[in-house]
Amino acid sequence: MTGLARVGVFAHGVVAVVMAVVAFATVEITNERTGRVERNITSDESGSYSATLLPPGTYSLRVLRIGFAPDTVKGVIIRDGQETVVNFQMRS
Repeated sequence: MTGLARVGVFAHGVVAVVMAVVAFATVEITNERTGRVERNITSDESGSYSATLLPPGTYSLRVLRIGFAPDTVKGVIIRDGQETVVNFQMRS
């Protein structure tokens, strides 16, 4: 019997401050069970980001950008075949 890796669809969202988006912020996605950073991605010019093919599990997402306080969302559950949206509100 061969095993197939199960894969969550993706996590995505928008990084923003009040009334504006934050372009080119780093989004770090860490598997909470293993402590392994699964992805380091950068938001685009509209503040949007997307991480595809994440294994199902529970993650913390941390966003960083020079000039802004870091923000972290913990306990984000990625399920097989489902889309997960995580938006951030950064503070300067």
